[in-house]
Amino acid sequence: MSEIIKNAIQRGAIKIYGCGGTGITIGSTFEHYRHHDEAGMATLDVSYIDTSRSNLKPNMPEDKIFIVPGLDDKDGSGKNRGQNAKLIMKHAKQILQEQEPGYLNVFISSASGGTGAVAAAILSNELLAAGRMVINITVGVADSGAEIENTLDTLKSFEGLVRTHKKTVPVAYFENNKATPMSVVDEKVTELIVALAVMFSRQNEGLDTQDMVNFLNVDVLTKFPAHVVGLESYVGELVEGEHKNTITVASAVSNKDARGIDFVLPYTTFGILPAEVSKEISGQAPLHLVTKAYPFNDIAARLKKAIEDMVNAAKASTAASNVLDDDVELEGGFLSLR
Repeated sequence: MSEIIKNAIQRGAIKIYGCGGTGITIGSTFEHYRHHDEAGMATLDVSYIDTSRSNLKPNMPEDKIFIVPGLDDKDGSGKNRGQNAKLIMKHAKQILQEQEPGYLNVFISSASGGTGAVAAAILSNELLAAGRMVINITVGVADSGAEIENTLDTLKSFEGLVRTHKKTVPVAYFENNKATPMSVVDEKVTELIVALAVMFSRQNEGLDTQDMVNFLNVDVLTKFPAHVVGLESYVGELVEGEHKNTITVASAVSNKDARGIDFVLPYTTFGILPAEVSKEISGQAPLHLVTKAYPFNDIAARLKKAIEDMVNAAKASTAASNVLDDDVELEGGFLSLR
């Protein structure tokens, strides 16, 4: 283990990997937190992983960028998940060597694209195998058949990680749609990252590393098996009716007698915020991170239904091209000259 990783663990540093266009765009919003040291908050270090430089911005440090080599005159994946998967896999260890992991490792990607979700899954696989704490934040899109198919395949890849490593895989899923457009999703991701920075700061009295490991790995101290769990953040009192499928809760509080939970859950843990924490953070306490059981069953069913409807609509269509007459002669794909 390098000295950089050792220091990151001691300080409670969060490594954010912005993978693909969406991951890079969202990840870049945390660039102003680089080298920012605040009481009660983990430090944030963002790296950018892609097969193209088209989404990079001038404020991104060059040593925090990894463009997968070997693409020759091609770049990007064009929403084709298989386009560069083998190449990303080939360079996975190099990526993690150059962009070293932190105490907690957060992958941000689009579920519907061709590069980000693939890179996030491949790199998550490497870190899970090494016993590191990993969280995925992924953004789905249901605007087209290709994007829906990719989103479904991304959810399947997370299930594959569970099967491979026999470990719980926490995933925060957001979806760009009319109700939650990109700006709203960006705001929700920011709220979650802030909650992660508070909870994994290693500065909350009574909340240690093993507490957070048990929080993420729901199979350790609850009756639930390892599976893909949903990850959400909340502020204030938790409402029992919203938590029928909640498994674990980690809370940061200002007052140990006001934890914000008055009902029984399979596993809860809490820590007291440091006295030096900002008024903005302490004013929102209690803060909660929550895992939820089997969150993607309904989402997958909805997306599969959308695909099925599109397939059926295509089959039912009676439209056909009637531009060319049947007796038209073609030469080399062009109309013959007469």
